[in-house]
Amino acid sequence: MNYFRYMIGCALCLTVVGPAGCKPTTHQEILAGPKAEETPATPTPTSAPATPTATPTPTPGKTKLEKLAESVAPAVVLVTVFDQTGKLLRSGTGFFVSDNGRIVTPWRTVDGAVNAVAKTADGGLYNIGGVVAGSAKLGLAVLNAEVKTVPALVLSNKDMIVPDTRVAVIGSALAGKEGAPVEGAISRNESDEDKFDLAASVPEISLGAPVVDENGEVIGLVTERNDKAESPSIVRSASTVKSIMAGIQSNATARWPAERPSPTPKPRIVSAPKPIYPAEAQFHDGIARSGRYRVNFAANGTVKNVQVLNSTGLPVLDAAAIKGLEQWRCEPGREGNVIVPLTFQSR
Repeated sequence: MNYFRYMIGCALCLTVVGPAGCKPTTHQEILAGPKAEETPATPTPTSAPATPTATPTPTPGKTKLEKLAESVAPAVVLVTVFDQTGKLLRSGTGFFVSDNGRIVTPWRTVDGAVNAVAKTADGGLYNIGGVVAGSAKLGLAVLNAEVKTVPALVLSNKDMIVPDTRVAVIGSALAGKEGAPVEGAISRNESDEDKFDLAASVPEISLGAPVVDENGEVIGLVTERNDKAESPSIVRSASTVKSIMAGIQSNATARWPAERPSPTPKPRIVSAPKPIYPAEAQFHDGIARSGRYRVNFAANGTVKNVQVLNSTGLPVLDAAAIKGLEQWRCEPGREGNVIVPLTFQSR
């Protein structure tokens, strides 16, 4: 069966995907190994957090690091971004910090992007409408993804970090071996109190991965790689992320760094039915194909025509997109157009 998710934002994004979802769980202590003759203790129930978090189910034979990664992984995403022409720019790591779809990732991940999708290890695929807050100087971006509810990680309230604190970096399982959990020691960065030095090497694809303590709380995310042998990675603190998120207004509009401003106000869409995934394209199971389309509206609110700006590469998918977009309607009053990035995912 095929499903659709779509978002109309600064640049409308629509993704046709399969179902996705994660069971909320809670974090437990992981990194410190068990004492001799000690048996795993039953987790003590705690009060429910503000956002869903994971509860790791003890699995015999797994290491403490593996159990910690298992509890954090549902909230970790691989962010794939595209440029103005629909060309793949890069992929990076991020993670949900709220159950309504806020994702934190390094600024470098979305630099130059006008469209992106977030993928979870369990097969979830979500449209990202753009950046709702961020700072190139701080190297952070907060994205808005189209979700109903997702597992989210808890940002630590700790202001002080004990030197040589042991932590884990949890990358995306979709990155293969380069997304494997990494253990290391963290200490305060002498040049910037909002940064930490991490004595562990983190692959490029895992920049943006959450850095968690033994309780599964996020104390920061990896934003840079450092050439210093004793400190190969740089971590931006959770308090900096909180500060950026606190400045997000309730009516904040998601925008892309490279999005070109529209010379005229975009039409207000009042009806946007979902395109139908064509049955004849079913043999492309599991392959995501993206395209971009310009929907031109007449003054009466109907669609005059739909232009293919970037093809999906399959005529049958482009035809399905055009047929679906021709059914859209905008608020009458003036002519206008919107650009709709659209991703087809068969499952």
